Amino acid sequence: MSAIHVCMASGISLFALGSLGVQVDDPVSLKLKLQDSAKVYVEFEEVSWPKPSEDYEGPTIRNDTIHGFIEAVHCREDGGVEVALLLERVKFGSKRGEQGYMWDSDDAEEGSRALRDAFGPAIGQTLTFQLTAERDVKSLTGLSEMVEGMRKSVGENSFGSWVISSYTPEEMIRGFMHSRFALFPGTEVRIGDAWKAAHMTPPNQGSMRKEYECTLERVEEKDGRTIAVVGFTSKVVPGTRDKLAYEVLVSKMTSEGSAWIDVELGRIVSLTEETVMVFDPESASDGGASSAIVHRSFRVLSVDERVRRHESD
Repeated sequence: MSAIHVCMASGISLFALGSLGVQVDDPVSLKLKLQDSAKVYVEFEEVSWPKPSEDYEGPTIRNDTIHGFIEAVHCREDGGVEVALLLERVKFGSKRGEQGYMWDSDDAEEGSRALRDAFGPAIGQTLTFQLTAERDVKSLTGLSEMVEGMRKSVGENSFGSWVISSYTPEEMIRGFMHSRFALFPGTEVRIGDAWKAAHMTPPNQGSMRKEYECTLERVEEKDGRTIAVVGFTSKVVPGTRDKLAYEVLVSKMTSEGSAWIDVELGRIVSLTEETVMVFDPESASDGGASSAIVHRSFRVLSVDERVRRHESD
């Protein structure tokens, strides 16, 4: 059997390319399969630069968020998957020019005390996703309990309460899950081959369809590992707002990115994506952003490597 097993971690698909020693002209099997996985550390980072208006000339606004999880995957008999994410790290910050606030659980005694009170109780909590055999997110448990603990921690602190009210980890994690699935053509491909895929966005973004165009760009060697690189672009086709959607609707969203895949392990080891978002002015409140640039990245480390990096920082 030429394809190495494919697994999925934290909603992040793990897959394989045929046997090691892939040649430039060799076909590559990119078929999504499933198996239980050992625990790994997965880290999602999102940096956004919202723009209040098209003619805005004020200080640069930058928001930073990192979620680091110890994840475990269990495959069910019905073909679905359970993904358990234990929150091991949170970084949350925002700057407007030189003014801002930040807290990182990796350096818990520094930074904003209000953010520490807000996010500290979340560390060690577990979010559990149930996915169908078609890789759709069926349910999420643990988030409401985690957020409730955060609310109790901040009490009457208005700033902490505001931060929690705007905290949407489910959106980011669901988005990363879906983008992983879209990278698989389900057939053998060669370098230069392209394929299309699509999925619906998370429900709190309204009913929108995200459409991808993917290309197997190259296979390379890095640190003794065989790495396949998949490039992709995407666009969002706006739909209608439902009761869970944001108050501000996205009228245009385009993205471009790349994913690096370890061939032997059958795992996406890192991914970067840059997105340009334009918001519907009719749904935007006064002072709300008219557009934003969002840079998202994802990486997988062994738990031991995560510990070593943390201790060396």
